[in-house]
Amino acid sequence: MPPTLSHLLLALAFGITGHLSYLCYTPPSGAPSKPYTTDRFHFIANLHTYRNNLLLKVLMVPAFTLQILLILFPSQGSNLCRNPDLLNPALFTWSFRFILYLLSIAAFGGLRLAAYRHLGTNFTFTLAVPKKLVTTGVYKYVQHPSYTALIGVSSASLFFLARLDGIAACVLPAWMVVAGLSEVGAMVGLGLQIVGLRMRITDEEEMMKGEFGAEWERWHARTKRVLPGLI
Repeated sequence: MPPTLSHLLLALAFGITGHLSYLCYTPPSGAPSKPYTTDRFHFIANLHTYRNNLLLKVLMVPAFTLQILLILFPSQGSNLCRNPDLLNPALFTWSFRFILYLLSIAAFGGLRLAAYRHLGTNFTFTLAVPKKLVTTGVYKYVQHPSYTALIGVSSASLFFLARLDGIAACVLPAWMVVAGLSEVGAMVGLGLQIVGLRMRITDEEEMMKGEFGAEWERWHARTKRVLPGLI
């Protein structure tokens, strides 16, 4: 049975947001020639710079391809998936959950790319002293918009794509697909990322203060770190 128009549109929307997600985890510029000495998050950055983000491609391309195939050909679940009866239909059809995922990736992914654009070649995954202090664009309202965006994209991905009743059910044994375990795993993963980004922010602010002094302190005083007007 050929895909319906609804299936085609959903697959297209998912493909676009999938590409956007990939861009959010891909360095917009090369590794800096002189990285900052204190960068406790550098090992994560190195994973994304290794051989043009090879690890992410190896993980994302098969996963997104399988997701799209299950959207387009739901009747072929038994041929595509190890445990098709364990798949959550809300993850493969137009549903509130799927629409929320698409909107979240579009919004936070767009914010991440805006941060890329405003910083230009100064945006590197490994900490390095920038050529100038950027306080315009999205940086007029928040100091670390790219981290805000990254948490948003990661939250959507962890609570939607990384679920055990999603494409994971196609490769894992049935006994591992336990109700509630997906949410626990997502919260643990998100918590670890927040802890890591908190360390990165501390190191980055130390670097910026040391380089730009009073100019950075004035900007730091009138803006929030990750959420305008709040945090």
